[in-house]
Amino acid sequence: MQTFLPGDTRKMDPYDTRTLRYAVRAKQNSGYLFLNNYQDLLEMEDQQDLTICLQLEEETIVLQAGQMPTVLGGQIVTQRVNGIFTEYLIELPVPKAVLQVEKPRSNKAKINFTRDVFAGVKQLLLKINYTRDIGYAFIDGELIHDNFCNGMPWIIGLSPLETAILKKGIEIYISPLKKGAYIRNYTTMAARVEVMEAEIAAFEAIEAVPIREVVLS
Repeated sequence: MQTFLPGDTRKMDPYDTRTLRYAVRAKQNSGYLFLNNYQDLLEMEDQQDLTICLQLEEETIVLQAGQMPTVLGGQIVTQRVNGIFTEYLIELPVPKAVLQVEKPRSNKAKINFTRDVFAGVKQLLLKINYTRDIGYAFIDGELIHDNFCNGMPWIIGLSPLETAILKKGIEIYISPLKKGAYIRNYTTMAARVEVMEAEIAAFEAIEAVPIREVVLS
C-alpha cells in the first residue's frame, strides 16, 4: 500500500492545535484513513462539521460528520459524538447455536451440526473445555485437529470444513492422563503390564461460538 501524508510533515508545527492530523494508506480502490486529534502536552481544539473527500481512481468518497452510515450485518441502536468521531452501538442478531452432542464415554464425543448454525456467520468456532491429556478431532476417521491440554479452551475453526461437518459431524477423543501409572514386570513370563490408579479424561463444556462481521459504509 502507498502512504499519503498532508504535505511535508517535517514542517508541521507541533503547537498547532487546530489542524487535523491525518494519513491515508491505499492501493487501487481500497485502503485506510487514519485521523488523529492528539498532541503531547497540548489540549487540541474539537474538530466539528468535518467533510473529508477521498479521491480514488474511479470515484470520490465523501465522509461527512454526523452522516448516518449504512450497516450490513447489524442494526444501529444508539450513537453519540466523541470529538471528531461518532460512536455507534450496534445490535447483532445472535441466535443460540445448538449442537447435538453424544458422549458414549467420558472421553469421547460425537457432535452433529444443523445447517442453521453456519448461517450469517463469518466464522464458526468450536470451543471445547476438557480435562487432560491430548485432544483429537476427526471427521469420518480423518484427523483434522489436535490439542495438548494447557488449561485454555481448545478452539477449532469450522467454517472451511462446513460441507464435511454437515454430512459427517465431528468426533472428539481425549487421551486420558494416567494417574499413578507404572510398569509391572513378570520376569517368569517375560511380560510387562501397565498398572495405574485411575484414568483422568472428561469434557467440561462443548459449544459453538459464531464470529460475525458488520460492515459500515
